Amino acid sequence: DPRGEELDRWAATLISSEWLDCDIETVKGSTRILCHGFSPRPDLSVVISHSETDAHRQAVLEQIYQSQARKCFHNGFGFDLIQLKLNGFTVENYEWDTQIAQHVMWAELPKSLDYLCSIYTRQPYYKTAGRAEIPEDGKSWDGKFDKTALYEYNGTDTSVTSAVRIAQMEEVKNGPAAWSRKIRDLMDLTGPAIRISLAGLP
Repeated sequence: DPRGEELDRWAATLISSEWLDCDIETVKGSTRILCHGFSPRPDLSVVISHSETDAHRQAVLEQIYQSQARKCFHNGFGFDLIQLKLNGFTVENYEWDTQIAQHVMWAELPKSLDYLCSIYTRQPYYKTAGRAEIPEDGKSWDGKFDKTALYEYNGTDTSVTSAVRIAQMEEVKNGPAAWSRKIRDLMDLTGPAIRISLAGLP
């Protein structure tokens, strides 16, 4: 959780990266963001705590999300980008989603991040670490939490997402041409899907 000049230095590193694998954590059952995680590569994660009252931190997060770095999320269109939009953040260059890629390549297999972690990485199972409970949606955290465990969990999520993305991109590169086309088609639909989710039914 860097602050001040340290935050600026890390932000410069993140903004200048080719890829940023991103993840947020929220309070269970709400749109309150607790922290933002970013990985420019699998062995590095930067976690920035969320603060609506810290203008500097908000400005840095906006710079990161709007930077030219290509962004990857796991189920970003179904959760993270919606929560970020509701909190005033716009994400530019959202170009890969590990859940979408898994759906295109291996639709019959599970698509959760813990499953992808188990087949694409050597990271031991970590999903229960630091949680007050395992919530129904498998994503949000209970309002009472250990900040250190929260940041470690968020950082591990982004590192795992980074490793999975790299492995998936190599798999797509060496796989059928239809995989790449289908992933691009579905990524093009994430913008309208997010707008529909935010607007709701008339």
